[in-house]
Amino acid sequence: MMPPNESIHQNGFTKVLFNILLIVPLVVAGYFYGLAGINANDQVISDDFIYDYREIYTNHVQYRKEWGTDSFLLFKVKKYYFGVLKYERPSLTDQTYAGLDLLSSFFNKLTEKNSQVRIAFYGDSSVEADLVTQTLRDSLQLIFGGSGVGFIPIVSRDPGFRQSITHYFSNLWRWESLENPRPMRKNPGISGNSFYTQQIDSISDQTAWISYRGKSFSSRTATFPTMRFFYGKNEIDPSNGFLEWEINKTQKSSPLDKNELLNEITLFDFPVSQIRIKAKLPNSLPVYGCSIESTQGVILDNFALRGIDGSRLTRIPIALLKEFQHTLNYDLLIFSYGLNVTNPARRDFSEYEEKILQLIKHYRKAFPDVPILIIGPPDKGMGGPGNWVSDPSVPRITKSMRKAAIKSETAFISLYELMGGQGSMVRWVEKERPRLASTDYTHFNYEGADKISRELLHVFLAQTGTTHRREPN
Repeated sequence: MMPPNESIHQNGFTKVLFNILLIVPLVVAGYFYGLAGINANDQVISDDFIYDYREIYTNHVQYRKEWGTDSFLLFKVKKYYFGVLKYERPSLTDQTYAGLDLLSSFFNKLTEKNSQVRIAFYGDSSVEADLVTQTLRDSLQLIFGGSGVGFIPIVSRDPGFRQSITHYFSNLWRWESLENPRPMRKNPGISGNSFYTQQIDSISDQTAWISYRGKSFSSRTATFPTMRFFYGKNEIDPSNGFLEWEINKTQKSSPLDKNELLNEITLFDFPVSQIRIKAKLPNSLPVYGCSIESTQGVILDNFALRGIDGSRLTRIPIALLKEFQHTLNYDLLIFSYGLNVTNPARRDFSEYEEKILQLIKHYRKAFPDVPILIIGPPDKGMGGPGNWVSDPSVPRITKSMRKAAIKSETAFISLYELMGGQGSMVRWVEKERPRLASTDYTHFNYEGADKISRELLHVFLAQTGTTHRREPN
């Protein structure tokens, strides 16, 4: 029998441990409930189309589960990047590709290698965190020149998940996005997002900030060649405030004294590995993002918007898109959508065909001389364990998008067919090693995204007549 005093000691310890396990979750829950109550009293912060920064960081845990991360890191770290391992000319067929000759002006400029060539790549969650675009961008830069990750938002869903840049930001930003079905109160920028400074309490010295740091994804992402900061028109406050930024322990500042529909300020034009920016701005000034770019070579901007089918992009005013084109000078527009309209019970997607036509029409008004490439959705699985099959609506959506491309004389590529058609997503998850897609049978993982990037690159190289067999650095 255990001595009485020892039994009492163990029972006391057990009670203390039990109380800790019971009280701590309640305190944490009460804390966040209190914050929610504070936000509920603040009309600006409580709008349901403004993202809570805590939700953004919570997404890392979700990514960890979905992407099979086997460590305690909140995102998967890829140790090796191989880019384009080997170029093999693909066999082009009318079924898989259509109208690529309509992109001739882009391909001609790409091969000249004497100026900047800029691509806007719009997509849904399949290209979130720079998936697909990071490998395509880096491979094109390796072959045709250029460096920098292009346009970067102020706030992101994936600040730790992205491999091509390290991105941090404070919780003093209000984020409005086309991801929400409700119309935005102000004009969205070219990425479909706009950002505003805010204060979450009465402390006067709080300042919104952002930080970017180069990453060793490749030699073209380790440092930043130049950076531009973009902001919009302040229609309420005549004073736009100013920016302070720190580079290599040197601090600089500049007022934002312009107030046109679109304005920019160059923060530096020499190689920099990291920068921290403080934005002392009125909360009525829209901020759109930064561009990290070289003056020559390929720049590819990733504009990922989760959960949309592309049609909401027509809410971006044509006048503002024209201003962005005047400033950024795009040579190719890519729209990769269709994944968020899948419905296995639906057979007719003519309505979505019309949405794609309207999207093309909208952007052609703003970018009249810029070719457009439409990319159809990848294969998608449906069913359950042991019974996964391809969603039958994917080829129907692909057919409708191809019809829209043909009607509008626009180039088209089918990811569904590039993957291998029916059953390819199931094969990518269950048969391919390493696995090429997530276990939601919908999204690519890093390896699958790289494979899709290489397939797209092969199409580009085939059109330019370029052969590239050198291992990338």
